[in-house]
Amino acid sequence: MSKQIDCYFLNNEEVSCRDINHKLFSSALFYGTGCFETMRFENKQICRFDNHINRLHRGLDYLELPAHLIPKKEYLRERIQEKLDLNGFNDKPAKIRVQCSLLEQNGYRLDSDVELLTHIRISSIEYVDKSLRLLTAKTRVIPSECRPSDLKLSNMLHYRTAFREAVKKKYDDALILTIDGNIAETSVANIFWAIDNNVYTPSKECSILPGIMRKDTIEAIKGNKKLKVEEGIYNRDSILNADLVWISNSVIEFQPVFSIDEVKLNCNEAIMNEIITSIQYYTRSNSKE
Repeated sequence: MSKQIDCYFLNNEEVSCRDINHKLFSSALFYGTGCFETMRFENKQICRFDNHINRLHRGLDYLELPAHLIPKKEYLRERIQEKLDLNGFNDKPAKIRVQCSLLEQNGYRLDSDVELLTHIRISSIEYVDKSLRLLTAKTRVIPSECRPSDLKLSNMLHYRTAFREAVKKKYDDALILTIDGNIAETSVANIFWAIDNNVYTPSKECSILPGIMRKDTIEAIKGNKKLKVEEGIYNRDSILNADLVWISNSVIEFQPVFSIDEVKLNCNEAIMNEIITSIQYYTRSNSKE
């Protein structure tokens, strides 16, 4: 049975959900002025914690939150660990989401009375042991010229829309293309594929959200002398005859793709095992970062 806990901090002071309900009708709700991070807890460690919180801080800087309200890295680590310990997660894998929302009442204008609501959610990880079926969505990725694609901002409606397109047609996730029709990402993850011993993934020029696990995957493959990795711009057809396709984010890390639309994909187990071994070795070697 899955388990979930939620806790709220208003300007770094813990409050009950009831205490903050009256504050939610603000720019956080009306305009999506917030950002978030999702992390994996495993083997008594918060995986890639520093990388995630550094990106969270970049998001809060982008939203022009006053510096004195930005929660310190160690403060967040202590609060999360405290909740993990109190709720029996310490020996079980968990998903951690930290959501920061700016509470302002002045619309677009700068508000001197801005407050920060930090919502921490910790939930059990439910492993899904299957290959995914992707639908190519009609919804396209938003160009990075329109919003900073490297930040996990609260306004992610295009991802939600693409995901719902897929689910309505009985698929597991959506493959999202760029405005020009090239491969970008899925609604929840970055995408990779292998042809022979060459691994490919869309570059940042494709307005992707370049995930922290994506970076680790690229570094892991670079460390394997049998494999090569290339970031670039690729059309949808270039993925359909690959030997292996998979998606990756900080929670699922590696999940193979079975099909795209009605096209069944290959799954070369030898290449898959080589890549998984490389990722696991890299992760263990860098577990303290």
